[in-house]
Amino acid sequence: MTEWAEKNDGFFKIAKLGDLFDQGGEHLVYESSEADNRFFKVTHPGQAGLCLATKMIGGDLHVAQTSATPIDYLRRFICVNQIFGDQVRFEGMIDGDQPSLVISQPKLEGTLPEAMAINEMLKGIGFQRTDLLMWYHPGIGIALGDTKRANFLQTPDAAVVPIDVLTQRATPDMAAAWGFPPPDEDDEFFD
Repeated sequence: MTEWAEKNDGFFKIAKLGDLFDQGGEHLVYESSEADNRFFKVTHPGQAGLCLATKMIGGDLHVAQTSATPIDYLRRFICVNQIFGDQVRFEGMIDGDQPSLVISQPKLEGTLPEAMAINEMLKGIGFQRTDLLMWYHPGIGIALGDTKRANFLQTPDAAVVPIDVLTQRATPDMAAAWGFPPPDEDDEFFD
């Protein structure tokens, strides 16, 4: 990743970071030092965020969060942009012994939505619930995880917007465990 940043002027300028806004298991979230109405999300040093991992145990599908590779992390946000029309941008990386990746997303005004509003929004765009915090879209073969209320905002115009969900292309085992045919392997959704 550092080699890519050196060749492509991909190092993030730390001076763009304003005040620390929030800290979670995946990111440090900063306000921008510029007036561009965006938050910067910086992965913890040496990490590339999270992704979904699946494992079949005794015929049952188990889904968990695990550390992502840089490419998995970036694909996740490309997918979120495509599905939800988000405006998440890859900003670059912070160099060091343990580099960090930096993305940004627009600041949104809003409140914590009710679970029913989240469910209605996800169902309305074709997702089907597979368990408490997992959803699957059989038409595009995408699994959506970590859909807890804290990962959504409801804007003043009542739109429900994801701010930190996990996406990945579903595997045939995932689809079968949820009672769906396998996803189309030729789908170019992530490519």
